[in-house]
Amino acid sequence: MKRSQHHTAWAGALAVAAELSRRGYDASITLGNTPALDLLCSSPAGEPFKIQVKSLSAPNWVLIRKDMLEPPVQKKLFFAVVLVPAEDDRPFEYHLLTHAEVCALRKEQRTVRKDGQLYKPGMDGLSWGRVKPHAGGWHKLPE
Repeated sequence: MKRSQHHTAWAGALAVAAELSRRGYDASITLGNTPALDLLCSSPAGEPFKIQVKSLSAPNWVLIRKDMLEPPVQKKLFFAVVLVPAEDDRPFEYHLLTHAEVCALRKEQRTVRKDGQLYKPGMDGLSWGRVKPHAGGWHKLPE
């Protein structure tokens, strides 16, 4: 049975929160009530920051709200792109990016498809190819 987007999103958010806890961070889940962020966090030293989690079941386009793809850069905002594979036996993949990295990657990305056509309105985000090199990335978070 194919997993719903809802379940993929929850699996990714909960997995990031669990991984943060494992690494000594505190993470509070916003339960979907705050569209601009998914986790309110603090580092082991007590420094607060926010994480927007983007969960995918296949390595493809990462949808991100347009206003989050542009400056001004928020230094305490991070993005966790989580690949939650459709196959139950494959591990999750985590890719952490700073807000500055997300803005820079979006600026470098093409705005039209390979065939010259415009992407669908509202389909803002990043391609998997731009996100993939940021595998891991936990060291980017405040200590």
